Amino acid sequence: MALHDLKKKPRASKPKQFCDVDSFIAQAELYANGCENVVHLPIQAKRNSSKQPTKNATFSLNQAVILELEQIKQKTGLSKSYLVRALTHHLAGLEEPKQQAILHPEKP
Repeated sequence: MALHDLKKKPRASKPKQFCDVDSFIAQAELYANGCENVVHLPIQAKRNSSKQPTKNATFSLNQAVILELEQIKQKTGLSKSYLVRALTHHLAGLEEPKQQAILHPEKP
């Protein structure tokens, strides 16, 4: 090995883009499933950029909801935890009447 091998080599002119872990996992799942299109859900940027540590939460879902969540996961290629966060953020951003219509639908 010669001394000229130790010289710093110029970096590529295009800087690497960094992504969050959830986005990386979601795209990896899509790639593994052979999908080329990536689905982006409307999560507000200010909520993603908060520096608050995450906290694990445990909650119960019935089998019907788990099956629906799995179907959405298969369709979109996104992780279930990402889907729950995205749908929660979307619901929180709706106006009160729309929230109530979703949370308490009128039964025929």
